[in-house]
Amino acid sequence: MAFHRRIKENPEKHGTFYDVSCNGNSAKALSENASKERTVYDDNGVATTVRTGWLHDMWGDGPEGSWVYGQGEIWRQWAKVVEDGRSAQPSAEAVRTFGHKCRRLFR
Repeated sequence: MAFHRRIKENPEKHGTFYDVSCNGNSAKALSENASKERTVYDDNGVATTVRTGWLHDMWGDGPEGSWVYGQGEIWRQWAKVVEDGRSAQPSAEAVRTFGHKCRRLFR
């Protein structure tokens, strides 16, 4: 089953939608907002430069703590829960730590 996302109705053709594309102005806006520096001022007026944007939010300043790393960590935890949960004869260690692994995953 295909997933279709309704973007914006095309007023020129009744009952149709614009094609999803990334060219021209939309590509320019996407790339400009990917990762950029912004100046932030604290209460004392001291300026600090911080990096913002959707690309920076995904990758962060490094692998640890980024959105992408977090998604990988969730799947690693899920694999451990599934491995212990599917075992017909789990070890004593697996039984003892199963609840902790589930709570950590769903936190």
